[in-house]
Amino acid sequence: MPAVLRDLQSEVGSWADETFPHSTPETIVFHLRDEVDSELTPEAEPEEAADVLLLLLHYAHKRDFDLISAAQEKFEVNRSRHWGEPDERGVSVHIEAGPTHFLTADHSASVTSKLVPRGETITRIWERVGSVFMNGLVNRFWKTRS
Repeated sequence: MPAVLRDLQSEVGSWADETFPHSTPETIVFHLRDEVDSELTPEAEPEEAADVLLLLLHYAHKRDFDLISAAQEKFEVNRSRHWGEPDERGVSVHIEAGPTHFLTADHSASVTSKLVPRGETITRIWERVGSVFMNGLVNRFWKTRS
């Protein structure tokens, strides 16, 4: 982590531990949720976003991990993911990786030509269908077993 950010996390964490000695990771998360829900709006002043960052820094300090390193690692994961279309709120979520094929090699050519639009692959179809379909199948399977 760059020294300035490491110093900021340490300084914020030490100050918060001294100022709020009874804080725990759980209470920090409660405060963070309150802050995001009530204060962080699309029109919020920059200091509201800063409050969220400060709470995250306190949380990381309390949990003893380097927030910026964790963010950098997670960013690399996110960069490698495939993202779905935005939902009604405009939010896109990543598409879970699924099986790369559903058919045996013997059957794939004949069945795939009937089921898969030209230029599509089974993997691409899986990405479009996503985990919602599979969750439904799994739920139905378990209901029949109970």
